Formats: sequence, structure tokens, C-alpha cells
Amino acid sequence: MDAVVALPFAADACLVASSFEADADDADDAAELADDAAAVFEDSALVSDAFAFVSDVFAAEADLAAALACTAASPAFVVAVEADDAALSADFPAAVALAEACPALVDAALADDAAAVFEPAAAEALCPAAVSEDLAFVSDVFAAFAEFAAAVAEEVALLALEAAFVSDDFAASFEADASRAEVAASDAFVVAVDAEVAADCCDAAAFVSDVFAAPALVAAALFEDSAAAALFDASEAFADAVPALEKAS
Repeated sequence: MDAVVALPFAADACLVASSFEADADDADDAAELADDAAAVFEDSALVSDAFAFVSDVFAAEADLAAALACTAASPAFVVAVEADDAALSADFPAAVALAEACPALVDAALADDAAAVFEPAAAEALCPAAVSEDLAFVSDVFAAFAEFAAAVAEEVALLALEAAFVSDDFAASFEADASRAEVAASDAFVVAVDAEVAADCCDAAAFVSDVFAAPALVAAALFEDSAAAALFDASEAFADAVPALEKAS
């Protein structure tokens, strides 16, 4: 009876033992796989170390090349710095010359502004001068007409005198001619007086035109003197600045 009862327990123990053996085999397989994976990882670590060493070698070569390039470029950098210093030294006299020429340029600009301000005044001053010239021309024309009328009056007076002489010689026969000659002489005298009055008026108009023209001529002369002085100062400043500009160029 005891043997029969123990048989099922023995069978279960065998099954459990077989399952443990299977688990042990699986564990052995897993251990082998782990060993293979560790070997692979060790190989990859060695490869990565090799790549790191190669990259360090390339980095060292790159640093060496950069150092050589800096060494080779240092003379060129020194030359460039010296060229910049020379350019600054060459530009300094030009800058000084321009600074010295600035007051003259400012004076020239102020002179131009003053000339622009005086131009309307000069134009306004020239307008009365032009009017006075026109009045003088008109007065000359009237004087010419007056002189012509005076000449005609003189000729008429001479003819009247000749007629008077003739009438004196032939008073009896030429009384009518004598009276007409006297009338003509009186008319000629009136014309001569009118001509003299017109000539006096023309002279007065010419004097008035000269009076109006005198301030305009003075203003124009002053404007020309100031403009000439400003142009002379500007030309001197430009002549002083030309050598410095030529040196700078």
C-alpha cells in the first residue's frame, strides 16, 4: 500500500526534476548568448577605441596645419597692419588740409549766401538805373528834336533878318513883306524860346536820371567788390588744399 501511494509522488518528482533540467538547459543557452553578446560588445568597444584614436590623430594633424597656417599668415598680417598704418598716415595730412580749408569754404558759402541776398537788392537798384537810362534816352531824343527846332528857328530868323534888310532897303514897295517877316521872326523867337525850355527840361531829366543811377551804380560796385573778395578767398583756400589733396591721392 505504501509503495502504491508513493508512486504518484515519485512521478510528480520526476516531472519536476525534468522541468528543472529543461530550465537549466535554457539558462545555459541564455548564458552562452550573453557571453556571445559580451564578446560582440567588447569587439565594438575595441573598434570605437580605434576610431577614437584615428580621430585624435586627424585632430592633431588639423591643429598642426592650423598652427602652420597661422605661422605662414603672420607676416602677411604684419604687412597688412603696416599698410593700414601707412594709409592712415597718408590720410592724416589730407584730413588736416580739409580741416584747415573748412573755414575758407564756410566763408565762401557765406559769401555766396550774401551774394544771393544782395542780388535782389542789386536787381532792384539796377531797375531805377535802367529807368534812368530810358529817361536819359528820351531826354536825348527830345533834346535832338529841340535842337532841330532851334536850327529851323535860326534859319527862319536868318530869313526874317534878310527879309527885314530887304524890307529896310525897299520899305516903300515891301511893307507887307516886312510885316510878314517880323511876324515870322517873332514866331521863330517863340520857337527858339520853347526849344531852349525843352532843352532845359531834358537837362533836368538827365540830371534826375543820373541822381537815380548813382546809388544803383554804388550798390553794384559794392556787390562786385564783395563777390570778388569772396571768390578770391575761396580760390586761395582751394589753392592751399590742392597740394594736400594731391599728396593724399
